[in-house]
Formats: sequence, structure tokens, C-alpha cells
Amino acid sequence: MTIRGNCPMGCGATLFVDTNDTIQCRGVGCPRPFAASEILGEAETEHLVTVGERYWSVKHPLRERLDDELLHCELGEYLEDLDKAPAPPGVYRVSKRAGDYDPVEFAPWFFELVEVLP
Repeated sequence: MTIRGNCPMGCGATLFVDTNDTIQCRGVGCPRPFAASEILGEAETEHLVTVGERYWSVKHPLRERLDDELLHCELGEYLEDLDKAPAPPGVYRVSKRAGDYDPVEFAPWFFELVEVLP
């Protein structure tokens, strides 16, 4: 079965569902034929923030690709305004706090440690 959509590796409209119900690219020479399946198989729905001693980076959830929300990410804007790292070194699942919060004591974001970095 052919799928409407494009291979994330740049092969064009070459996606199909194989006999194992896996999305695959049929483009000749595709460097990663199962890339669409890997991307869609990602279970994480929140931001993952890696914090180092002098840096941070954000892996955005796929939903932020819709309507270019990624370009206006509230978490990214929050992090850019900080004077220091938001948490000790590690990888954090970050979600927006629900309801009211005390801006003096708590940031508008909840950082849940998922991996300690060496």
C-alpha cells in the first residue's frame, strides 16, 4: 500500500507499507529506508532537554512540527532568557506546569530527570 507523504531522507513520495505493516521507502539508494517508521515510532510526547555544565539543548516533540509551532516554542524562549543552566547536568523530560504556580519559587516548566550525565 502506498502512503501519501514523503520520505524524511529526501527521496520524495516513495513511502509504502510493507508486509510487516512497517512504513518503508522504496527509493533506490535511500540511506535509511525505515526512517519514517522510526520517527513515527517515537513514543516521547514531551520535550527532552539535555543540560550540560555550560549548555543546554532541546529535542522537541513531533507535534511542534505542525503549524511551525517549533519556531515559537515557549520552552525554548524560557531557556534562552535564563542566566544559568535550568537544572544540574542530565537529560530531562520537560512539561508545562498545569494551573497556577508561584513564579518566585517555581518555573512554569517541570523538569523530570530521565538520565544522569557523567
